[in-house]
Amino acid sequence: MGKALLKCKKPKALNDSVRYADGADDEFEEQEYSACHFDLKLVLQMLRETLIEKRTTQQYILLEGLCNGRKLENDNDRWALRSMDELFQIEKCLGEIAGCISL
Repeated sequence: MGKALLKCKKPKALNDSVRYADGADDEFEEQEYSACHFDLKLVLQMLRETLIEKRTTQQYILLEGLCNGRKLENDNDRWALRSMDELFQIEKCLGEIAGCISL
């Protein structure tokens, strides 16, 4: 799965709120590993396989940072990743979404 992700990676510039959040210089290495740099279908496939492999009895799963198009600097990149499209793809691939929070 890692090789397929690297093959489809298309780096995109992130805005200053990500690069310098709270004075930290890209603390979570989003410039390198953010989901927005990869094909969403492939990322969801990786998540689905991981959930199948690691699933326990928990009722809910928290996905953080997957829908992060707002962090992109370029308007064309930002509009290519519409939040509703991402949510629909998540539901189609992983299952029902019980809640969504964006801060």
